[in-house]
Amino acid sequence: MGRPDFLIIGAQKCGTTWLWEVIKQHPGVAVGKEKEIYYFSASNNYRKGREWYEAHFRKLDTRKLLGEASTDYFYDRVLINNLRVDYSFPPIPELVKTELPDAKILVVLRDPVKRAISSYYHHLQYRRFPPNSGIVSAARKHPSLRIIERGYYARYMALWRQSFQKEQMHCLLFEEDILKDPQKTSREVYAFLGLDSNFEPKDLGKSKNKSWGWSHLLLNYYLGPLYGYFYRGTSKLGLAGLLGKLDKIKPPKFKLDEIEYLRSLYFPEKQSLEALLGRDLSCWHYSD
Repeated sequence: MGRPDFLIIGAQKCGTTWLWEVIKQHPGVAVGKEKEIYYFSASNNYRKGREWYEAHFRKLDTRKLLGEASTDYFYDRVLINNLRVDYSFPPIPELVKTELPDAKILVVLRDPVKRAISSYYHHLQYRRFPPNSGIVSAARKHPSLRIIERGYYARYMALWRQSFQKEQMHCLLFEEDILKDPQKTSREVYAFLGLDSNFEPKDLGKSKNKSWGWSHLLLNYYLGPLYGYFYRGTSKLGLAGLLGKLDKIKPPKFKLDEIEYLRSLYFPEKQSLEALLGRDLSCWHYSD
């Protein structure tokens, strides 16, 4: 059976769907229908064992690179039902190193405040709190969603570096790499994976996994989950542009004190994260 040659481990709401689409287009890559398997991050999946995991790759061409992308892998511990830590397992990087010691690891990071905002909208799509909650209040009332916690990149990156050599990891910055120069970035990713870097993927500048408009979030919350099914189904039919034209209500602005509070949480990590990545993070607005 085949086993993954590479993993996209996160971070959540940072552009992993774009990276996944770029990689899976390459003729030297074979991936299954499922982007996210969550084998290493979900207790109930990991207990199913290696054979269950490898079955996801059973029908793929093992002469090509195999991989998957589960955005919970970047974080530290295996969870039970996505709520409680399962301390019977070591941290996720150690599990991956034990089972996939030669795997190449790809990470995408984004301004942690903007990541938190994107996560807030993501959970609104699933009606997990009212639209007028406010990002800090929602994060505090629903700690299991880890809206704020997922932006503490340095602590998680340090854990991964303890298990994997720098040469085995390739980190992208959403703002600098994906937004500014997607073509160069795709070539660098292919080269990192040992693929032909001259291959030209399609739709490099196309937005992936775009957040819902505020009108649709309100309708989804107040009309119930059936509206969400309708919206998702209509989007898959290629009518996202039409739905966008119907989005007439502008979202409320986040309170300045909420944004400043989030920045105050993430700023202390800036220097250590820059050292871990070997990159300048001035593209992230920590303090202005």
